[in-house]
Amino acid sequence: LAAAGCNIIVDDVTYFDEPFFEDSNVIQQAVQTVIAEGVSYFTAASNEGTNFYEHPVDLAAGTLPNGTNAMLEDFGATAASHSGSDTLQDIAISAGTTLDFDLQWTQPFLTDGSTTDIGPGSAYSLALYLFNGTTLAASATIDVTGGDPVQVLQFAAGASGTYQLAIAMTSGIAPTGDTLKYIVYESYTTGGSVIAIKDSNAGQGSGDITGHELVAGVNTVGAVNAANPTTPEAHSSYGPGTLDTYSATGVLTGTTVENKPDILAPDGISTSVSGFSQFFGTSAAAPDAAAVAALMLQANPNLTPAQVTAALEGTATTVDGPVNQVGAVLANADAAVQAVNGDVWTRAAGGTWDTAAAWSADVPGAGNPATLSNDFGTLTASYTVTVN
Repeated sequence: LAAAGCNIIVDDVTYFDEPFFEDSNVIQQAVQTVIAEGVSYFTAASNEGTNFYEHPVDLAAGTLPNGTNAMLEDFGATAASHSGSDTLQDIAISAGTTLDFDLQWTQPFLTDGSTTDIGPGSAYSLALYLFNGTTLAASATIDVTGGDPVQVLQFAAGASGTYQLAIAMTSGIAPTGDTLKYIVYESYTTGGSVIAIKDSNAGQGSGDITGHELVAGVNTVGAVNAANPTTPEAHSSYGPGTLDTYSATGVLTGTTVENKPDILAPDGISTSVSGFSQFFGTSAAAPDAAAVAALMLQANPNLTPAQVTAALEGTATTVDGPVNQVGAVLANADAAVQAVNGDVWTRAAGGTWDTAAAWSADVPGAGNPATLSNDFGTLTASYTVTVN
């Protein structure tokens, strides 16, 4: 697209194997490349709300509900207050729901998401187990030691109920200081979330914005309802997001807080597309924000991606809500376009352009001088305003 001359790209795709914590994936790199080429890149922040859990890797010998001994993650008292066990989390799930539990931890990836090896891979492997009482309902136990630190469990609930989640180390040795996070992906419905993690620590930490959504320079877009644009949608995902960098040998060399999302835009909008008479989710919000950028570039084709982002954020409208969900708040199309197009004056109703008094109040004059500037400072001179 960039090679074909496209100067705005927008997507609404989340990949389960894109890193939660690392800036190394081939998709992240491709996005960085097109931004450097002058493309303003927009992406949906995703729709998981607070359906995530982040915690230090804290393993202890324990027993799964089916009697199997294992090295289990200790979720602590906040989980035990619901499940009765430090090593189990209660999760309420509605019938007919298909969920993807995406678990990752802070170990270096082996690959960049293609066939290229970039690091040593994970020193250990974690597995996911979902129980209904003592019955194992689903599990994900692929041994990823020496591979990418990702484990994904898919589960289709045949009946509503409270299930128990356990995380176990199945191979390797876990060093101290690592962090794990899982995000529960579900299909968004206007009826709200169909799962609830019964742990007061759920929804806390670095958020559930991931992968290329965390890349610096990307405009990561959350959602507000067009009918009530004063607070973010509950399903709009949270930041701020952190990205680690590693040496080729897997040594952690740095961590950056990315402060996502960047901007909010409306969802709940009407479309002519079948099945989307009202289009909800950040998938609806992201193209709205990108459309504002198109208007900005139409007004000023010389804008760089950084200038587009700065103008969007600098003219945004305040929205109430957690800073890690609202970002730089709600995109304001009129203000953003005017900011990049310079001062715009309008003619009063019934007036003419011949009399300055008939122009809008901000017209330059003796008591209201215009100030022109560029990157080097104010341009001092006499100017003539020509009416076109």
